[in-house]
Formats: sequence, C-alpha cells, structure tokens
Amino acid sequence: MRLLEALGSLRLSLWLLLAELALLALGAVMMPLEPELYGRMNAVALFDWMLRSPVLYSWWLWGAVLVLALLALNTVVCSLQALRRKREPLALAPQVMHLGFLLVLLAHLVGGYASERGMAVLREGMSLAFPAGTLKVKGLRFERSPEGFVTGWQLRVGFSGAEGAREAVLQPNRPAFYGGWGVYVRDLRPPLVLLQLSRDPSSAWALAGGVLFSLAAVALVALKLRQEG
Repeated sequence: MRLLEALGSLRLSLWLLLAELALLALGAVMMPLEPELYGRMNAVALFDWMLRSPVLYSWWLWGAVLVLALLALNTVVCSLQALRRKREPLALAPQVMHLGFLLVLLAHLVGGYASERGMAVLREGMSLAFPAGTLKVKGLRFERSPEGFVTGWQLRVGFSGAEGAREAVLQPNRPAFYGGWGVYVRDLRPPLVLLQLSRDPSSAWALAGGVLFSLAAVALVALKLRQEG
C-alpha cells in the first residue's frame, strides 16, 4: 500500500520532472561535441538512432526514456487513486488531463519506434521514388520585393502512385502530403532543393491527447471559477 502511495505521489512526479530536465540539459551540452553524430537524429526514427549509436553518446536519451516511463506510471497510479475518491464528473478534469498527457507520451513512443524519414537533394526535372510512389520536382519560383529581396517561394511537385497522379505546391510553412507521407522543404540553394520525406503513424494519438488535455484544462478552470463564485 505504501509503495502505491509513493508511486502516485506528487513529490515523486516533481523529482522525475527534475531528473528529466537534468538529463535533457546534459544532452544539450553533449550535442555540440559530436555534431555529425547527433545531426543524424533528424534523419531517422529516434529509437533507430539510439540503437545504432554508441552508448557513450546515447545514454542520456535512454535515461530520459526511462524517466518518462516512470512518470507515466506515476500518472496512472495517481489517476487511479483520484478516481476512487471523486464522484463529480467535472472534478475528474485533472484525470482527463492525465489521460491526454499519456496519449501524447504514447504518440512520441510510437513515433520514435515506427516513424520513417529520409532526405533527398533534387533539382528541377529530377524524380525520387519513395514507399508511397514517385515524386518529381516540376518547378521552383521565388517571389521578390521591388528592392529585389526574396519574400517567398513556391515549389511545384508532382506525385504518382497508389493515390493516383496529382500536383502540389509547397510554400513556407505549407508542406505537401501523399500516401500518408509528408514532404517538407528543409533548404533551398537554387537550383537545388533539400527535401525531407517522413511518415509518422503517431499523429492521431498526439492530436487526441492534445484535444483531451485542452478540453480538460478549460473544464478545470470552469470548476475553479464555480467554486470561487
């Protein structure tokens, strides 16, 4: 019984958060020491990178994952303890927030394990095969101010594959999607363009967690206002 009390305590959650911040701070210090090794983290799924990298450089990430697992356990135990005591639906808002938090953690776990990423440097007229089909760069256009400064750009690409043939225009903060894959512009060095293609099956979990967390936060504020009114 005392073990369950300790696992669901607020003090434990605060210590775990402090440990997580300390590990991430250590990682931020280590990253500049091996920029080439850590630079590859964005090109593959997180767990792929962790399994293939020397423990000397990945230990802090393994520690951070372990701490997050303990924090998830702490959240579950805390929520179960609270559910036994509360009966009003609105008073359950903190537990719904906990559920949203757990769904976001699950999304990161799924994304770190099952996501796929790749980088490619292309120029106009070049094509690239990827799991959902084929991508072809059809044109790159820059928008300039009267003074000659670049104010925007448009990259026109064509897709062909299981979803049929279609075109899309990529712009700043506007990627393209095809067959469950996202296509993002990472750099432009005319006539070359650096594209990142990625597929992340965890987006639905992250969206669900974010929505639950936000709705529960609003409900919690309403509960506080009702109690003070």
